[in-house]
Amino acid sequence: MPAPSRTFSQVIASEHAGDLAVGALVDRARLRDQLDRPGEALLDFEVLAAMGDLTSAAVEIWATFAHCLLLTERFAKAEATASRAIEVDASFAQSWLYRAEARANLADWDGALADIDRLGTLDPEFGATDARAAIEQARAAAETATPAATPAATPD
Repeated sequence: MPAPSRTFSQVIASEHAGDLAVGALVDRARLRDQLDRPGEALLDFEVLAAMGDLTSAAVEIWATFAHCLLLTERFAKAEATASRAIEVDASFAQSWLYRAEARANLADWDGALADIDRLGTLDPEFGATDARAAIEQARAAAETATPAATPAATPD
């Protein structure tokens, strides 16, 4: 007996299964982030990245990915991911904030402050002044915690 032929709906569904899976992973990752479960959201984002489906993703997806990385203290990857969000859309203010936070945690104070300045020009109401003060305070604390190197004694 010959195998039954597939219906039009089955053909269309199989052709778009990848698109549906990507959309479901993105939605689940966003939901997990909103529920303060960044580690679980990261799993979804990493699956998407492995599938190659984040290359042209919307800026909000990259920014949410960066946020999850920050919450799980993966600062170098968060900086790179926020940078990718900025490449996708440099007008999305949250990307600048997330990259500034990542850079501050990596002790890249000048980079963090430059990102905060950019944030302030994009959206003055976004809290750039408070963020700048927090970064400057963290910088000062880090600098006082690390004593300056004393010059080596010279022989007489």
